[in-house]
Amino acid sequence: QHASAVDDLDAAASKMTTTDVTDAVAVARCRAGVASLASGDVLHARRHFSVVASQKYKDHPEHFNARFNVAVCDARSGNLDKASMGFQALVDYSILAGADDELGGARGPDFERAWAALADVQLASERWADAVDNYELASIDDADGLHNLGYAAFRAGLLVKSRAAFKKVIG
Repeated sequence: QHASAVDDLDAAASKMTTTDVTDAVAVARCRAGVASLASGDVLHARRHFSVVASQKYKDHPEHFNARFNVAVCDARSGNLDKASMGFQALVDYSILAGADDELGGARGPDFERAWAALADVQLASERWADAVDNYELASIDDADGLHNLGYAAFRAGLLVKSRAAFKKVIG
């Protein structure tokens, strides 16, 4: 029922131009997406996130997260190529934002999350060297990420990197 309420809110918002209504729709769509994803309904989750990931919401604070979650939905549904393209687009955007760092902009932690997610998809796709590169760009330091880096490096034949990552995991 939550999804149909969001659809009704979205339909009402399309007839209005106020920022408050647009914000309410974006937030409601993201919450519906999170709820759908949590319940295992990846198709409906993707549908909700896709609305906020659209150009209509490109300036909304939830836009990046929605685009990220569309790619997560693609990965969970087994479409690794599409997920990779989605995460790659976010990473490419982070490179542009990184250029803004010199102008006083900030490269937020969400970009690191996108790098790590791209690496996870590349790991699942057995693109070992690409995964290693992107885990390193993500500046991962958690045990799972370091383990994945070590495994990808091992499979890529980068044994020194593999060993170093595994040593960090075990302390």
